Amino acid sequence: MSKILTTHVGSLPRSKGLSEILFSKDRGEKFIKEDFNNILKKNVETIVKKQIEVGIDYISDGEDRKSTRLNSSHQIISYA
Repeated sequence: MSKILTTHVGSLPRSKGLSEILFSKDRGEKFIKEDFNNILKKNVETIVKKQIEVGIDYISDGEDRKSTRLNSSHQIISYA
């Protein structure tokens, strides 16, 4: 029997540090771009490693690079 290849769709959990920077960015606050890039890189590396460990065939970055995810309850309510 052939193996069924696996992937997933959608966002994966973000680290607290990445979430905090993205919240600041969404609010229009200043942030240190180098810190953002370093945290993002580490977070994506962790997500990719975990997907490999569990046997996912088609790996993604977990949508961490996207700032368009709903980040707070007021955004969720405003879209309802």
